[in-house]
Amino acid sequence: MKTEFVVEEIFSVTGVGTVVSGVLNTGKLAAGDVLNLGPDPLGKFRPVTVKSIERKRLPIKQLEAGQSAALALKKVKKSEVSQE
Repeated sequence: MKTEFVVEEIFSVTGVGTVVSGVLNTGKLAAGDVLNLGPDPLGKFRPVTVKSIERKRLPIKQLEAGQSAALALKKVKKSEVSQE
């Protein structure tokens, strides 16, 4: 099943790293899952790992389509994420 998370905000959290918030349009998502981040300016995607997921500042194990959340991304710089 295809998973699509739409990024609405991007920020950095001290001790956590890059965090994106938005809505999961399709699929399910859990911490440890790998998503394709992109496209970059060249139209390419790269795999990134979801470090953790929070809803309303509380950690959750799984996110389902239609829900909003914040995802901490493993080894991703804020400058590597675009909302476009």
